[in-house]
Amino acid sequence: MSASRESMAAGRDIGLAVQGDNNQIYVTRGSAESGTGAVDQDLPGRPIVECDPLDLEVHHAIRTDQTPESALPFYVPRPHDLRLQELVAEVLGGRSRMAVLVGGSSTGKSRACWEAVQPLAEEEGWRLWHPFDPGRVDAALTGLRRVGPKTVVWLNEAQHYLVPTEAGERVAAALRALLADPTRGPVLILGTLWPRYWDELTVLPGEGRDPHTQARELLAERDLRVPESFTEPQLDAVLSASRVDDRLRLAHERAADGRITQFLAGAPALVKRYNNASPAARAVLDAAIDARRLGCGVHVPMGLLETAAPAYLTEDEFYALNDDWFEEALAYTARPVHGGTAALRRVRARPGRPALAGGPVYRLAEYLEQHAANDDQHEREPPELWDALVTRIEDPKDLLRIAKGAHGLGLRKHAALMRRRAAESRDVEALNEFCGALMAAERYDLAEPYLLQAAEMGSESAWWTLAHRGDIRQRAMWCRRLTETADRQRMTDLAPLLHTSGLVEAAIDWLTPGAERGETAALGALAYLLVSAHRAHDAVRLLSPHAENDPDIAQQLAYALEETGEDDEATRLWRRLSLGGDWWASIRYAESLSHRSETEQAIEVLRQGFEQNHGMCYKELAALLEDSGRLDEAYDALVQAVRLGRSKALRQLRDFADRHERLERLAQSLTELAADQPAGPYSIVLVRLALAETLWRVERTAEAVAVYEQLESDGYPHSRDDLTSLYVRDGLVRDAIALWLQSATNGSATAQYRLFEILHQSGRTQESLEWLQRSAEQGFEAAVHALIDRRNPDPDSEFLLRFALAGHTDVLRRIAEDKNLTGILRAVAPHIGRMKGTIPWRALCDASLTREVRDWAWNRLRIKAYGAFNTWLNVLRYQGDHSEAAHLDRYGLTPTGDPAPEWQWEEILSAAP
Repeated sequence: MSASRESMAAGRDIGLAVQGDNNQIYVTRGSAESGTGAVDQDLPGRPIVECDPLDLEVHHAIRTDQTPESALPFYVPRPHDLRLQELVAEVLGGRSRMAVLVGGSSTGKSRACWEAVQPLAEEEGWRLWHPFDPGRVDAALTGLRRVGPKTVVWLNEAQHYLVPTEAGERVAAALRALLADPTRGPVLILGTLWPRYWDELTVLPGEGRDPHTQARELLAERDLRVPESFTEPQLDAVLSASRVDDRLRLAHERAADGRITQFLAGAPALVKRYNNASPAARAVLDAAIDARRLGCGVHVPMGLLETAAPAYLTEDEFYALNDDWFEEALAYTARPVHGGTAALRRVRARPGRPALAGGPVYRLAEYLEQHAANDDQHEREPPELWDALVTRIEDPKDLLRIAKGAHGLGLRKHAALMRRRAAESRDVEALNEFCGALMAAERYDLAEPYLLQAAEMGSESAWWTLAHRGDIRQRAMWCRRLTETADRQRMTDLAPLLHTSGLVEAAIDWLTPGAERGETAALGALAYLLVSAHRAHDAVRLLSPHAENDPDIAQQLAYALEETGEDDEATRLWRRLSLGGDWWASIRYAESLSHRSETEQAIEVLRQGFEQNHGMCYKELAALLEDSGRLDEAYDALVQAVRLGRSKALRQLRDFADRHERLERLAQSLTELAADQPAGPYSIVLVRLALAETLWRVERTAEAVAVYEQLESDGYPHSRDDLTSLYVRDGLVRDAIALWLQSATNGSATAQYRLFEILHQSGRTQESLEWLQRSAEQGFEAAVHALIDRRNPDPDSEFLLRFALAGHTDVLRRIAEDKNLTGILRAVAPHIGRMKGTIPWRALCDASLTREVRDWAWNRLRIKAYGAFNTWLNVLRYQGDHSEAAHLDRYGLTPTGDPAPEWQWEEILSAAP
């Protein structure tokens, strides 16, 4: 779209350089170019030029009389767009990349992704694939293995792909494999997420199960934050662009607080439509909003809305309804604002595609959902909504998501009912989750039929559970199923179970027929079992006929030969694999040669591995050259490894220069690398940081300072901190102070805290505490912690009370530990009810505020606040009420917040669907 290219050019000067490591992936020139440009019909997606941004879930925009029917607003880039441009340039250079835009509703995330791919649309062979049919997760899992080079993978609202626990982990693993596979690149993966979903997927878990390991690894260092508002310079660009798009003029004039994209998406009109709705229409919208907040997917069933909406009406409002109230409410909510989006619109399946689950379904405008979530006065859902969620939701993924939230709110029975309904859909993830709940309740007798269903559908987790339970015959059957699908990695976990069950010899018998047929997985698993059973000679005989044509089997054979003491044979095999380009085999072969004192041959083997595998083997090559006294060659090898993108080689290079007093030469090499470094922005930052420190060490101070200043101007956030550390270490306190003084004087809490650290380390205690107090009073949390740790602040300090009321866990805990500050906790006591989120209940209870914490938890429970139920249980246990806590933990609460009557799992299984 030419308009998009012009739009990007119009705002090219807006923004800041964004630094970040995107896990550099390199592909060969040959795989990055399709050569003929022919399109493989089996590849998912279609040419980018044929894609419609509205089909890709870019928001409809407001329209004026001069607006063409389908035109998107003129685009004004912001800093995240500049980073996206860099990523696209790297993709065009043959590297696979991924970025996830994180921001609130209607902030322009999807539109930014659409603008970013326009340069790719101009290149031959580029496709865009948006996996959503028949369902997002299923489409992704089915199609990711077929994704080929020159593909944009479009993951709008990426939570639908990554949040589901088991399936989401499979999607994340498949995406990581795609990024790491040079034969399938270059690819560009673009996703969008609301901040709360980013936090859910990336937060490090506490104790217990880690549900998002793969997703957290996938997303690490790949987020681009999209701000809610435009800055003043960006608003100036919007005003300039309004000459060619009247909608931007309206947005510039009327958007509150610089929220341009929200205005263009019709956000203010949506809120007005919501506020002015009739009681019936407002009830329908509130039911949709609460259903979405509690975990319902984007498609809200009409039956749920019709069932739950009356509960949002007062008695007078309900009896005033006419017979057509529901149809009239839907008509009102479906009416577009500014000819664009609607508050609640009907979603229809496309012709030829399966009907949407749950009958007629509706989609809520995202901005209304977020608006209600930020409204402190928004009333919580009525109990009737929970019953409607149990009976009216059909999608098993939605049911599982809602059940997870219900469990956290203490609604144990509702959670169990939803998990059972999800399991009855014969969805494997739902079956596994329902079985997990039954097993946690020690009801294997009830779980077994569901485990068998899941196992028949191929669930390995069900196989593992069955293999640990039952009599020896049943355990043997499921262990056999596991061994039949095992690879060498899984056998590592399976072997102990086989040993304790006395099934090692039986497993060898099970695997032998497949291994004799040459099946790779069976060969690998059987060889592993044979070696673990001290039958390495049998493993050698098994693997030898198949090692010629399979490098993985050849590697395993080499290890088995080493187990049998046939080191010469193993060495010959490592040599053959090394000649075939296997870098790990090169290392093993070189080790064998070194042990026989054939150092020159070992160096040559490692050098070939280094050259053939883009710098792999650098560590072993450099170490062997150094041990041989060939210091110049070792140094050059490490420099070349850094140039080829092996970032860990940089540390080895710096250590080498230290050991052999080559710091001046290192400074020159790093200067050259910084000037010509193809490994991506993050690697350039590492090289430049190493250069600055090296220049400082060789007393080229002015040059070092210049490098740090350039890093800061380019957006590296820690350059001043690094330079400050060097100044303070070398006693240049005046220079360190000068770095921060102006910003601190202008009110920067961060700069004030840095001045405190510098002065404190220099022994100027009184001055340092004055800056610390100023920083703390502005709310800088590290300063608050430091002030509490270093002296006793005034118990009536307003800023400490402010922090306590905000519920900062660390601050409150530190205050509670200091007997001189108990006055602050007592001042907090009347205001505990205002605290949100998770409060430091133990610190407050230790300060004799248990009653206030109980009241807080109980009141939060009655409005269904997440986290309050666990706090309530913890306080009960703290007070010694273990039986009451156990009862609540088992049976939970009713939707009204009262303790639930006792119920049994048999009731869950027999309840009407």
